[in-house]
Amino acid sequence: MSELATKKKMRGGHRGHAAKLISGARELVETYDGQRKSAVEQAKVGLEEKLETLRVLDTAIQDMICASEATDEAFLEEIESSAKVRAEMQEAIILINGALTTTGEQTLATEPSSSSSNAMADLENGGSSSHARLPKLEVRKFDGKIHEWQEFWNSFKSAIHNNTRLSDVDKFSYLPTIAGFSLTAENYAAAAELLERRFGKKVAIERAHVSQLLKVPPVYGEKDVRGLRILHDTVETHYRGLCALKVDENTYSGIVVPTLLEKIPDSVRLTITRGEEYLKWSIKELLQALLTEVELREDYRLTPQVKPPAGNGRRMYNASALQVNRDSGRDKDRCAFCMGKHRHEDCARVKDMRERRNLIRKFARCYKCLEKGHCARDCKVVVQCKNCKGGHHSALCETEVSSASGEEGAQVGDEASTHIVNVPASMLVGGS
Repeated sequence: MSELATKKKMRGGHRGHAAKLISGARELVETYDGQRKSAVEQAKVGLEEKLETLRVLDTAIQDMICASEATDEAFLEEIESSAKVRAEMQEAIILINGALTTTGEQTLATEPSSSSSNAMADLENGGSSSHARLPKLEVRKFDGKIHEWQEFWNSFKSAIHNNTRLSDVDKFSYLPTIAGFSLTAENYAAAAELLERRFGKKVAIERAHVSQLLKVPPVYGEKDVRGLRILHDTVETHYRGLCALKVDENTYSGIVVPTLLEKIPDSVRLTITRGEEYLKWSIKELLQALLTEVELREDYRLTPQVKPPAGNGRRMYNASALQVNRDSGRDKDRCAFCMGKHRHEDCARVKDMRERRNLIRKFARCYKCLEKGHCARDCKVVVQCKNCKGGHHSALCETEVSSASGEEGAQVGDEASTHIVNVPASMLVGGS
């Protein structure tokens, strides 16, 4: 067995014994009433001696690993493992110190404060002490994402860093995962400075927020209201982070806003930008428009929808019936191509038939009635183009209408664009 393996085996035994000492110390503190002071002091001495023994073994093992051909990852893992064990022992020693310094008039809690509010109330009481019993403070965890640094550090400074009742060693106990630093008062200041120097750069945090804005996952379905809400909240989180850094939004809106507009469904983008100068939008204006649309869709989902009675067979309409239906909902119907308030076939903004067909496919409309929610093969309306007599809507006809057919269409009705064919008279609306 190599010398390194022997040292690790010895340390393993000492760590096992240290775990028992820590457990015993915690039990003594929980039940301590001032009567068994000698037992508590003995537990403290045992922990301090074991801590020193483990520190010597850790140093020897780390020197051997450094001298060997081990990888940097192995060396880093060894440092983190050693620091974690020593931090647990230090915490147990601090608990014992807190119990021993408790006066007979004070009642020692059996557990650290169970909530962060109680912990902060205990810490804010007057006076200072050389050894404070560590409360169970809930501090936001930081996993290395630089755009989350400011929020973590503000929380840490408020709860721990600026707390005058905690010594530097106590404060360092809340940062046990910083590798390469022993748990000492001197190292706490160095560790805090290292963290701020590495993650507290304003320019780096700003770039991280903008990068996250550009990487927001897109939403593909117009009915994915939950996805739209998540997108909005994610964008607003990073926007607020940039505002906290006092970054002028004009410096990044020109890049971020067009990118975000591409990440929402076409129909939603068309709705929120209609009639707006969206090319000049700031990110704040985009968020306001998107939030209004998302809230409307969320309210719609909460409104009970009345389902129409199921019909038997295919619905058959003649041209007059279709015109009546269109007139009754004229205020709601819009052009399928430009969303204007005119008939589909009268659209002057989108005249190219290829572009019209592309829009129908893009927004999943029916080729017969141009409505949403179904395709042509499932359409219940039987129609015929007035120009070429084909089974599609007249607005999608690529055949040039002759003057004769135009005159014939005028006789039938200037506004009727489709009519039923090859249907028995008894099945027509209004038929006898």
